[in-house]
Amino acid sequence: ANARLKYLVHTLGIDNFRTLVEKYFGKSFQAAVPLPEWHAVDWLGWHPQGDGNWFVGINVEQGRVKDEGDFKLKTVLRKIVDKYQCDLRLTANQNIVVC
Repeated sequence: ANARLKYLVHTLGIDNFRTLVEKYFGKSFQAAVPLPEWHAVDWLGWHPQGDGNWFVGINVEQGRVKDEGDFKLKTVLRKIVDKYQCDLRLTANQNIVVC
C-alpha cells in the first residue's frame, strides 16, 4: 500500500498519467517552466543586510547550541542578544544568523 503513485506513473507512463490527471482536474496543465540552477547559501561570515547594517552567520557544530569546556556558544549568544537586542535565526544547515 506504500508508494502507490510511483507504480501508477511507472505503469501508465508520464504522458498518460498527465492526461489522466488533467481529465480529473478538468483542464490542461501548462508546460513546465525551466528553473534557474539552485544552490544552497550558507550565510556564514559577515554580510550586508541592504539597509546599512550587517549580519553574521555562525557555524554551529551539529546544530547543538551549548556550553562545553572553554567553548561557551550558548553563553555568548545570550550575551549578544541581551546587549544588542538583535535577532537570531536558524538556517536550514542548523547554523545561526545574528541580525
